[in-house]
Amino acid sequence: ATTDMKITVILNKFNTLGGEHPLTLRIAQGKLRKLVSLGVSCSLELWDFNKNAPKRNHPNKQVIEAIIDQTIHI
Repeated sequence: ATTDMKITVILNKFNTLGGEHPLTLRIAQGKLRKLVSLGVSCSLELWDFNKNAPKRNHPNKQVIEAIIDQTIHI
């Protein structure tokens, strides 16, 4: 039986890069977990934790969403 793969974008609140926090993809399949850095960061105020996405007023919202989409669809 195969298990579904779940991909979640998370804001790593434990690391800080110049006042911002790195965005990471968490890939889970069964008991296996892997974290992949997206190479971009975001401030806590501009991140929507309910949607796991940049807020509508984030100045680089489209760029961050494009990076997330490109990384997921490799």
